[in-house]
This record gives sequence, structure tokens and C-alpha cells, in this order.
Amino acid sequence: MHFDPALNAWVLTTYAEVNAALREKQLSAVSARGDGDPGTFDEVAHERFREQARASLSAEKLAEWRVVIEPLARRMVDALPASQDVDLVSEFAEPWCLAVAVLVAGARAEDAGRLSELARAVFLAAAEPFDSALQAASAAATVDLARRLTAAFEVQAFVALSQALPSFLGHAWLTLLTHGRGAESANSMEELLRFATPSRAQFRRALEDVEICGTKIERGQRAILMLAAANRDAAEFADPDRFDPKRAASHHVVFGAGAHACVGAALVRMAADVATDAFGTGFGGARVVGEVAWREGFALRAPAALWVRRGATR
Repeated sequence: MHFDPALNAWVLTTYAEVNAALREKQLSAVSARGDGDPGTFDEVAHERFREQARASLSAEKLAEWRVVIEPLARRMVDALPASQDVDLVSEFAEPWCLAVAVLVAGARAEDAGRLSELARAVFLAAAEPFDSALQAASAAATVDLARRLTAAFEVQAFVALSQALPSFLGHAWLTLLTHGRGAESANSMEELLRFATPSRAQFRRALEDVEICGTKIERGQRAILMLAAANRDAAEFADPDRFDPKRAASHHVVFGAGAHACVGAALVRMAADVATDAFGTGFGGARVVGEVAWREGFALRAPAALWVRRGATR
């Protein structure tokens, strides 16, 4: 952990630091700038939100959605041409994930395009958290999303499913293809999450003085939790830059931890598993075509496209 004057924030990079910070209730989630008074943590309102989300994301509801999205994934893969190059991001991951987001949010299919535009504005701002123009666009888009969708967690779910999930899937599938593992590795979801998560950072602000791994963060100071770095910490994951489908990696910090753990983690895991199973069936033996272009920002890294060809050599 070190204080970065340019960012005016503590930067946490190790697994121990990030895991502890995620579990600290006095470190409240904020935007990258995190200006203003640190305020207080409304635990009652926070737990009410989580209870509402959990009720809407029950095991029964996940099973109901799975019945719909599994055959959709198979149909979309089957419809992709077998005799020409395919971009698995734009031609499969993105449209399928958007359909899942519409289903989960209970939105109208005819609104999918506009909702996707709004969600993209929110996601781009999260990827480039120090861009003032993107932050302003994100604030307006969030208000519009909240007006169009019923509940606060539906806004979060829509953005996560329509934007973050395809970013993860692109990197996960690239990982499986380039490591010589196809359909037989489709169930290595926790290691894929650790290795290929697109999210690099989260931002916190101290509501009170707190100590993280022996370092004091004073009230009002900001902390940047480098999730991707924590998931590649050699002190926690042996040979961390190697993808190992047999690794016990379920304690990664992709979905946070403690009071701020992602309430939709089970939904994201289910959707990612369904899509990756369909990918493994249809493209497990494919080869990557050309060099992969990456979409990169301070808080994001994911393939912008993933062009593949069945039965080709790289």
C-alpha cells in the first residue's frame, strides 16, 4: 500500500490489503473523485437494498432464467457462420448478454437499444473514472436508467450483464483458446474469473479513521482497491500469471467481499457458465485470428473484439 499524490489516494495492490479493505464498513464506495464530506454509512438502507436484490435473485428465479437463456445461447452459436471469421464479442457475447439483461431487468425488448446505450455510458465512465465528460454522461445515463427500470438493483444488474459480462466473456474465451483448452475447461469458472476479470479497480473513501494491514487511512481520504492486481498476487495465488483450471480460486476478489460483496454474483456466475458452455460446444476448437485489440482504461481491460476461425491456425 502506498499514497499516490497524483491520485490523492491510497493505492492498495496486494490481496491482503484489498480483501481487508473490501470488508471494512468504514470504507464507503465512491466515485473516482470522491469529493465532499465523507458522511456516514447508512447500514439500514444498504441492507434493505441487498434484501430486495436477494429476493429478486432467488435460486428459483435463477433457474427460471437459465431455462430461457441456455437455448438462446445455443441458437445464437449455431447461427454463427462456420465458413468465415467470427467476432465472438460483437456477434455472440454482446447481443446475448443484452438479451439476458433485458430478461433480468424485466425491460421491454423494444427498449433494449436505448437501455444499452445508457448502460454503455455508465460502463465507459467506470472504465475511465477520471474523465469528467464521461462522468457527467454517466450521471445523466444513470438517472435515465433509473427512470426506465423499476428498482435500483435492476439498474446495476442491467449494466453488469449488458456491459461488464461481455467484457469478461471475451477475455475468458481468449484465455481458453490461447491456453489450448476449449470445452473441457468451460467449468473452470472461478479461475477464469480470477485470471480474466475486466475490472481493475474500485474506489473507497474513509468514513472514519481505519487501519488496513498496519497502515492508517484517515477520515475523508480515498483508497483505490486494485482488484486485478490482488487477483494476481503471488503471495496468495502461486504462479499467478498462469491460467490453471485446476486451481482453487474461489476466494478471488472479483465480486468484492463482506458488506460490499456483489449481491448479483450468483447471477453473473450462472450467466457466464451458460455462455461459456455454449462457446465451448461451438468454438472450443477454434483459433484466434490476428492480434487481439484491447479496450483499456484505468479500471478496465478487456478485448475489444475476439476474431476466431474454426479449424484455423493462428
